[in-house]
Amino acid sequence: MEPGIAQFRRHLSPGEVREFYESDVVIDTFNEGFAGAWHTRVVPDLPGPKNSITYVCSLLGVEASHRVLDFGCGVGVPTLSIARLAGCQVRGLNISHKQVAMARRLAAESGMDRQVAFDLYDGRRFPYGEDEFDREFFFESPCHVPNKELLASELYRVLRPGGSCVGQDWALTSTRISAADHRDYIQPIEVSCCVSLLSMAEYGELFEQAGFASVHVIDARGVYAGLAASFTRPSDRPVVADAADGIVERLQKGNLALSNAFHKGLFTIGFVCAEKARSMRGPT
Repeated sequence: MEPGIAQFRRHLSPGEVREFYESDVVIDTFNEGFAGAWHTRVVPDLPGPKNSITYVCSLLGVEASHRVLDFGCGVGVPTLSIARLAGCQVRGLNISHKQVAMARRLAAESGMDRQVAFDLYDGRRFPYGEDEFDREFFFESPCHVPNKELLASELYRVLRPGGSCVGQDWALTSTRISAADHRDYIQPIEVSCCVSLLSMAEYGELFEQAGFASVHVIDARGVYAGLAASFTRPSDRPVVADAADGIVERLQKGNLALSNAFHKGLFTIGFVCAEKARSMRGPT
């Protein structure tokens, strides 16, 4: 990957991410704020799909016969939604014991526990064999993964040749960012929200290096003119965040930091689309 923002990027550990997402405050806040679907609202200005879940489903081309992976599935709402939309079998993978338990209960209560299942992720390798899935998707989960190169290679490994991977994630708009802008606008997001952020260009490069073909990225600003409505009003000064802040304060600061960076033009929501070639060409 290009130098530049990589030198500023925050270093995470799987344990740190698990601790953040085991927090009852985080779980309750996200469930209340996002109705169980823990991702930024995107309503494409296009015919057809009118939310992120249906948009990703349409980009995937998922069918009832497909076996599908939801990476970073949260409490299982997108998992169940795509299973219902397409009539397919879906497995959700999550680093949080609490969230996996909640997702399993939700599936059982909705009568979909034979169509969907949920597994625990150790933050490193996936608990699946090669070529197990026809389709893969994610919603704002790779930004929390410390080793993104390993993540991309695992997504590639468990996807069958001819399969596709589509996801929505937090992203920087450029690889070129000053140290001051990173300190004032990006670092507060990473510290408060337990993430390390890639640029849109880096996302494309990440998937290509893992072996994926036909990789392209879509900036949500280009498909949803109202994206700014998904963010709060920005502050008149940068947010100062500290990992020692309490979880409530971190979430409050993170929300404001995201707004500041978006309105500054440094942060966006991105979609990544990639395929595993039928020739099974490996990473270069």
